[in-house]
Amino acid sequence: MYIDVHVHPVPEEIVKEFPRGLFEEYVDMFGVDMYEAVAVEQMVEEFEAANISKAVLLPVAPCTVNPAVSYSHVTANQVVADIVKQYPDRFIGFASVNPHQGQTAVDELERCVRELNLKGLKLLYGKPSRPADENKALPPPAGG
Repeated sequence: MYIDVHVHPVPEEIVKEFPRGLFEEYVDMFGVDMYEAVAVEQMVEEFEAANISKAVLLPVAPCTVNPAVSYSHVTANQVVADIVKQYPDRFIGFASVNPHQGQTAVDELERCVRELNLKGLKLLYGKPSRPADENKALPPPAGG
């Protein structure tokens, strides 16, 4: 069994929110056009052709690097959950939050676990102007 542990779904609604210039280094590095939407069905076909049994879906939230973008972590997490519901045997969904959002991030993570049944977490800082361990990041979990 092969599992791809780092897959970003790139639906049409997120592509239009990508700030231009954000992904040029990845385009050059991987030869992938990050500004082109990829249908879930196409992803599944490509995984089948490559003999990949499962994939871990990680949300993409351009709001992390550009706060003016309306496509939020909440929306990105919901997109992942919807894909996992559609293909539960193919995908494992992870949530994403920006820990610099403090309690808002904690609340979103709790929603992702309790309501969306997502199985893991990707902390997405974007381009932080402060270190991840600064005290304004996520508070410690309750009871731990």
